[in-house]
Amino acid sequence: MKKLITGIILSVVCWSSNAALITLNSTDNGWYKSDGIHTTTNTNTFTGLFSGSEYRSFYNFDVSSLVGGTITAASIRFFSTGRIETDTGFEQIGIFNVTTLPGTGNSVAIFNDLGTGNTYGSRGLTLASGSTMPDFTVTLTANSFADILNDNTFSLGAALLTISSERVQGFWAGSLASPAAQLIVDWTAAQQPNDNNSDEIPEPATLGLFVLALLSMSRFRRG
Repeated sequence: MKKLITGIILSVVCWSSNAALITLNSTDNGWYKSDGIHTTTNTNTFTGLFSGSEYRSFYNFDVSSLVGGTITAASIRFFSTGRIETDTGFEQIGIFNVTTLPGTGNSVAIFNDLGTGNTYGSRGLTLASGSTMPDFTVTLTANSFADILNDNTFSLGAALLTISSERVQGFWAGSLASPAAQLIVDWTAAQQPNDNNSDEIPEPATLGLFVLALLSMSRFRRG
């Protein structure tokens, strides 16, 4: 009886061990200008307005190791780099899904893609102009989970939501970080089928109840 209970408990532990917190650094990052200009060797991620032109940033991640699993939570962490430019003391960015592949050269279509489509989240910061950009995190919405697992590369776009008529306005001015961001996911690996592929694997909650029942039987027998 003790051996049987021990074996079931180990099964529950092994089931839980498939879940993990995964962090992935951006493999490429940079900006696109509203006229489609992008320099592939430039890792600056300025996001905002400069001399009448809008800039949007992108962040590519290699997610090939996640394909086949499931995601229950996700966020993007932006590293401290560059400075904020603002006349109002408050700026806000939006995080967007991307269907193109940023970083591959000049493209107005990619610039447009970085600030349109599904919104994964947003974040506002209150800072004095010229202040160093802090390290901060944006929690991604659930509609990002399937997109992250859809291909071997996952890309995010960032666009300033508070653009006005300022000459210089935005996040990460003067930044040169690579990687500039980190994707963080709560990920669970796909369950492997058993040898004969016939027995269903019970849910962890069911296993727990079964263990409690066996423990009660064991105590009853000893009594």
